[in-house]
Amino acid sequence: MATLTNILYRDGLQNMTGTAITIKVNWNDNITSWPELDAAPATDAEEVTVSGDFTCSTPFKQFDFIPKTGKIDSTKIGSAFECTYSGTLFMPSGSSGVEAKANIKKILNSRLAVGIPLINGDTIIAGESEDLPAMLDSADGTTGVVGEDGTVKLDVTIKWISNVPGGALITGAIPIS
Repeated sequence: MATLTNILYRDGLQNMTGTAITIKVNWNDNITSWPELDAAPATDAEEVTVSGDFTCSTPFKQFDFIPKTGKIDSTKIGSAFECTYSGTLFMPSGSSGVEAKANIKKILNSRLAVGIPLINGDTIIAGESEDLPAMLDSADGTTGVVGEDGTVKLDVTIKWISNVPGGALITGAIPIS
């Protein structure tokens, strides 16, 4: 299996304006134990929060994005208790988009876990369990805008199923490298 690499903004380049937030991405195969929803929740917070830490053979990688360009939508499908969610993310990259394109290629047709920080400071987990993975839904190559410094942005959409409306919150650790 190929190795994911971090996609991070570079200091000194004319990066697009906005505040970068970092998502965390890993393949399901690298995760040895998952945080879980409480089996007998006593509070509303416990009802929608996965507790515990991810344990991984290979840590999560970081992908920067600008929150104003991304969004998370939900559409009900399947049973009355499941929703599918879709998040569109901006991925910055140097070298004419090579880093972003290479990482996107590596996660095609793969089961993923993705930690997505929200503007309020909470983090939701796309792919909250081994049985409910996140997957790359689309990668829009037409969004590859090249800046004066050679940086490129690409829009990608990640989809996942959750039985928590809006996606489950996570309070535990997501190991990164």
